[in-house]
Amino acid sequence: MKRDSRFELLRILSMFLIILFHFEYFGESWRIAKANSLLNQIILSSYLPFGKIGVYLFIMITGYFVGIKRYRIKKSLSKTFIIWSETLFYSVTLFLVIVLLGLMKFSLKNFIAACLPFITNQYWFVSAYIMLLVLIPFINLSIERLTKKQFMYLIIIISFFGSFLTSINNSTFSSEISFGYIIPPYLIGTFIRKYGIQVRYIKLKIVILYLLIVVLSALISFFGYEKYQNFFNFGVFELLIATLIFVGWWIIE
Repeated sequence: MKRDSRFELLRILSMFLIILFHFEYFGESWRIAKANSLLNQIILSSYLPFGKIGVYLFIMITGYFVGIKRYRIKKSLSKTFIIWSETLFYSVTLFLVIVLLGLMKFSLKNFIAACLPFITNQYWFVSAYIMLLVLIPFINLSIERLTKKQFMYLIIIISFFGSFLTSINNSTFSSEISFGYIIPPYLIGTFIRKYGIQVRYIKLKIVILYLLIVVLSALISFFGYEKYQNFFNFGVFELLIATLIFVGWWIIE
């Protein structure tokens, strides 16, 4: 299949958002607790939604291109093996480089963790993506049998379990970094490919949603309720924004 430059650009955007989130979150998270004004809190909270928006967009692209196919188990396992092999190579290589540079002391425990990144829960997204690949043949067969209305109900239910409940710290179905978290965007991407979605004033809605969650997140943090920030930064609001971005990108000719 010929590559679509629209989605290649969207994939780059999603990766940029994820990198930006990690760079800011792990590099400057300490500043949020020390921000002494609401304006500072708003500025420092502005990057928090980016990580999950990026993850959702990346998986929606997979659902858009793969969700409508009859995916053979053999092909699924082959792709799984390739991703697993690449991750293992980079995991061990990076570990050895860090040890050789003297940034970390060698230990058998850390070496085993580098050699068995999935068993030792080192890279949540890669592990979750591999689980998705293994199950795609069965997920797609199930989707194929659903009517449009049934498919919509399924998306609503799975989104509630996988995006809403996780944002209020209910991990019965999923946590914010686990397999259940990436099922909703996969289904949404597939639905858009099959049926399309018409949304008016997409850009305005994206801006309003983004500003809303940033301001509310900043207010919660400013008044000392940081434990509730996940509701605005790691859940259903990001799924809605990612869906709007994806729909806008999808209709671009």
